[in-house]
Amino acid sequence: MHDDFLFCGTTKLSIVIPAFNEEHRLPELFRALRGFNGDPGDFEIIIVDDGSTDKTAEIGEDFLRDFNYKGGVISLPKNLGKGNALREGVLLTDSPFLLTVDADMATDLSDLDHALNLLSDHHMVIGSRNLPNSEIVGMPLSRRLLTKSFNQIFRLVTNIELSDTQCGFKLYRTPIAKCLFAASSVNGFAQDAELIYLAEANSLSITEIAVRWTAIPGSKVKVISDSLHSLKELALRKRRSSSLTIFDSVIVGNISRTEAERIVSLNIFPRGAFSLWSHSGLRVFFPVRLNVNSEEIISQVTSIASQATVNMSNYSAIKLLELIRGASK
Repeated sequence: MHDDFLFCGTTKLSIVIPAFNEEHRLPELFRALRGFNGDPGDFEIIIVDDGSTDKTAEIGEDFLRDFNYKGGVISLPKNLGKGNALREGVLLTDSPFLLTVDADMATDLSDLDHALNLLSDHHMVIGSRNLPNSEIVGMPLSRRLLTKSFNQIFRLVTNIELSDTQCGFKLYRTPIAKCLFAASSVNGFAQDAELIYLAEANSLSITEIAVRWTAIPGSKVKVISDSLHSLKELALRKRRSSSLTIFDSVIVGNISRTEAERIVSLNIFPRGAFSLWSHSGLRVFFPVRLNVNSEEIISQVTSIASQATVNMSNYSAIKLLELIRGASK
C-alpha cells in the first residue's frame, strides 16, 4: 500500500514529542523510550522544545546522543503551544509512519505494533481511554468527567463518532500527517480534535485502539480552563479555511523508478520532503516556507538523469491531501 511513497531516511517510524519546561519529567520519558521493544535503528525521535526556559533542550540532546538515537531536538524561540510544536516537528520527519505522544508518556507504547498493523487499512490510528478494554490509572474523577464532556460536545458539533479526541497517542501514515498538520491552524491542546475534524472532512479512515494510560505527576493540563479554551479554538477553527498552506512540488518525468530512488536518496530536497512515484514520474513535496533554491534542485536532478524533464508546481495542503489519499489506497 505504501510502495509508491519514497523517503530519504532509513527509519520506519518517527516519534514526535512536544516538550515545554519538562526537565524534571524527561527522565521518565526516556525510561519509557528505552523500554520500547523496537529496534532503535528503525525509528527517529524528534523532541520539540516549545520555548522552554529550563534545560529541556539540553537534556533531550544529551539523551539522544548518549544512546545514539536518530532524530534531534528542535528548539523553538517562543512558547506557542502543543499544537504549534507538533506542527514544527512533523514538518521535519522522514519515515513512512509517524507517532505523536505527549512528553509525560502517559500512554503505554506496548500496543504500537498492533497500531502499525492497523495502518494497512486506515490513514490514522488514535489511542482511546474510553474503549471497553482501555485501562486508566490515576486519573482524577474531575478530569475524567471533563474529558468525557469535551468528547461528547465534539461529537455533537461535528457528528464524528469517536470516543476520545484528546489522547496524545496518534499514529499516521507520514504523508497524511504532513498535510493534516500543515492544514491545521490551532496551536493549543485543541489541535488533537482539529486534526480529527480535518481528517473526517477529507474522507480519511480513522480507527481507535484501547490504550493503557497512567496519570503522571506534574501535568501542565489545566482541565477546566484548557477544555474551555479548546472549545473556543475549535469554534473559531470551523470559520477558517484550510486551503492556504502551500506545498511546493518538483515534478520529474521521463525517468525510471531506479533513477527516482537514487534522486531521493541523495538528499537533494529539504529535510522532511516526501516523494510520490507513479508511472508518470516522481513528484516531491515540501512546504513553500522552507525556501529552497528551485534552480539548484533542477540542476542536481538533471545531473543524475540527463533525459529527465523537471517542472515546479504547488498545492494547497488540502489539495495535496486529496492526491495522496488516492495514492494510499
